[in-house]
Amino acid sequence: MNFLRWFLLPFSLIYGTIVAIRNFLFKIGILRSQKFSMPIILVGNLSTGGTGKTPMVRKITELLGESCAPVILSRGYKRKTSGLIFASESKETVEDLGDEPSMYHHSIPYSNVVVCEDRAFALKAIEKKYMNSCAVIMDDGYQHRSVDPGMKILLTSFDNLYFKDHLLPVGSLRESRSGVARANIVVVTKCPELLHENAKVDIIRNLNLSDGQLLFFSRIKYGTLRNGFNDLNIPLHNLNEHTILLVTGIADPKPLEKELVSRAGKVKLMKFADHHQFSKSDVGRIELGFSSIESDKKIIVTTEKDLQRLVGAGIKNVTDDFYFIPINVSIDDESGFAKTINNYVGNH
Repeated sequence: MNFLRWFLLPFSLIYGTIVAIRNFLFKIGILRSQKFSMPIILVGNLSTGGTGKTPMVRKITELLGESCAPVILSRGYKRKTSGLIFASESKETVEDLGDEPSMYHHSIPYSNVVVCEDRAFALKAIEKKYMNSCAVIMDDGYQHRSVDPGMKILLTSFDNLYFKDHLLPVGSLRESRSGVARANIVVVTKCPELLHENAKVDIIRNLNLSDGQLLFFSRIKYGTLRNGFNDLNIPLHNLNEHTILLVTGIADPKPLEKELVSRAGKVKLMKFADHHQFSKSDVGRIELGFSSIESDKKIIVTTEKDLQRLVGAGIKNVTDDFYFIPINVSIDDESGFAKTINNYVGNH
């Protein structure tokens, strides 16, 4: 542990004690969690981000399918509004909903997207408005203990497994590792394409899950690049001669950068903070950086989530060269995962 970590350790101990007391009060019933009759699937984590919640929410929504008409409930982080908003009744802008809900709303038309800081209040409204929906998927909120979802899915990234991490501010954990006990399913995300069986055994041993807790391994799958303004697309295998300006405002751009480096001639990363609200000056920097690249084949690539904020900020002078890359999830035992999700929903 370096000097900074030693310096921050007392703050981490204080933070951990406060969170532990809060969790204990929920455990003994002084603080209460509300239960709901509808099936609620929570996708969350112990850390501050970068575990792949967004593509996992999409994956579960797709597994439930159009006939389910699932509801996606999100806080709407960094939106410029507050309170309860049904995406179908809003102005449908990223400023109203937040980047992730806006992306869900536009890319999964059969889902019903709702944003609200107070999950319990939102769920009461959802029960009345979307009675025909088969399930609610909560995007984040593992530490939002006022609601007790029937199924809790905890994600932990292969590159930063929670048992190797530390509490804030020393590490990135929002609560202690013991919080995994509340999960029904644990998914190790962002695994390498070829994960050796011995590595899996080692992870299983260190996770030390209880009987009844299910474990799955997943990896990121990148789709064909799609232009943000027209119908153009570029398959990944056609990038070998391209120079890419990669613009990201996500927690962990390293896997995406690594993928594009392996595919393209050259990649230049322009990294912004997670959920960064792009401004006109940011757009100017991006367009200037792109124009300075000396290549006959050059494009800008961003994530589908960042696309919403960049378009909202007014990026427009590079429309023919502005692409986003869909990020999907592949699960090792996908049939087992799907069966677990559908059995839970079907039994409720």
